Amino acid sequence: MFHDFHPTKRMIQAANAAPLGRVRCGLLCWMAVATLGMVAGPKAAGAEPAGPGPSYYYQAYNVEAGLPHNSVGVLLQTHDGYLWVGTDSGLARFDGIRFVNYRVATSPGLADNLIRCLYEDKSGTLWIGTQHGLSRMKQDQIELVEMPRVAVTSVTQDRAGRIWIATLGQGLWVHRDGRATVFSDPLLPPPSADGEVRGLFTDSIGRVWMWIRAIGVMYLENDRLHLFESGLRDRAGLANAFVESPRGTLWLGTNKGLLRLRGREVTKYGLAQGLPEETIRAVYADPHGQVWVATSRLYRLVDPENGVFVEVPLPALDYNLRAIIQDSEGSYWVSSAGYGIARMQQTGFHTISVEGLLPNNVVVRTVSVDRAGTIWAALPTQGAIRIAPDGKTTVVELGGGTRAEVW
Repeated sequence: MFHDFHPTKRMIQAANAAPLGRVRCGLLCWMAVATLGMVAGPKAAGAEPAGPGPSYYYQAYNVEAGLPHNSVGVLLQTHDGYLWVGTDSGLARFDGIRFVNYRVATSPGLADNLIRCLYEDKSGTLWIGTQHGLSRMKQDQIELVEMPRVAVTSVTQDRAGRIWIATLGQGLWVHRDGRATVFSDPLLPPPSADGEVRGLFTDSIGRVWMWIRAIGVMYLENDRLHLFESGLRDRAGLANAFVESPRGTLWLGTNKGLLRLRGREVTKYGLAQGLPEETIRAVYADPHGQVWVATSRLYRLVDPENGVFVEVPLPALDYNLRAIIQDSEGSYWVSSAGYGIARMQQTGFHTISVEGLLPNNVVVRTVSVDRAGTIWAALPTQGAIRIAPDGKTTVVELGGGTRAEVW
């Protein structure tokens, strides 16, 4: 056991040890930063800046690096520093150098190989929700939890130490005093297809939130279920995840987009806020309060006051994302449905977007900064790019062909 071991300190070593090692971008990725992030788009006289955002170093891992499967639905770092990876064909534990895999064939206590959720409780027990039942790991031993062998979608722990279990078709369960029992409440439908429960989450004041197909968004308080809002069921559709950031503000990922719940106020986020109108696979609030959203692509909240999101490019993964977390050393981990996982580590570089100004694959020959702080970037045949200190970007055209070449 590596009680004082932090896996991410060895990621550089792992890059050489694992076949994937360095991510596809490599040196070209660093060179691309020098080209000021030029992308395809019609030429315009000027463009308002999107604002510089952080850039990341990417490192990818798939089955060639030791994962049991490339489709990864859930990620979790436990307090001992290990990264746990739940895939469609087994569970993996990563120590920064190698993966240790757990499958039903070698770990009989594992309910199924398809891992749907992972949760670490206050005692350090790892709860493993699968497609056909629930398991838990204590002191490196995996054991089955006695309950119906149905899909377990999420697990959480309340302030009293009880473990709450959401299932597909068998309703809401609670594990206490060493056994799991079905939870009954006047608002709950009988276990059936309508008893589908998802998105268990315990907020900062101890309420347990959930989505129930037959009812909508609910929360458990003082051992009774309460309906959040009767009209939210149709607006939310199928809800996948809850997070809280800042205190008192909940973000709800659904198959109809992202919702923010603040008090009794519900706000929908979509194209106007920079998010696509598609299923939200995961919502995550990092320790700094930064909100991340995974759809087919990855987005982060850059303007909490106005609710503006921007896309975070992921050259290490083909877009079909499923989960995102931040580890104890500040790196982000993102998973996909067919390309494994990737580690994102922030660099000291920033990308300056000039989208809409130039055609694709434009090369920048040299970059210089004048006394006023304006950045000038020389182009082969289009003249130069001028980036003012306030971020406003314009193209200075000098004609065409060789007469417009700037060295």
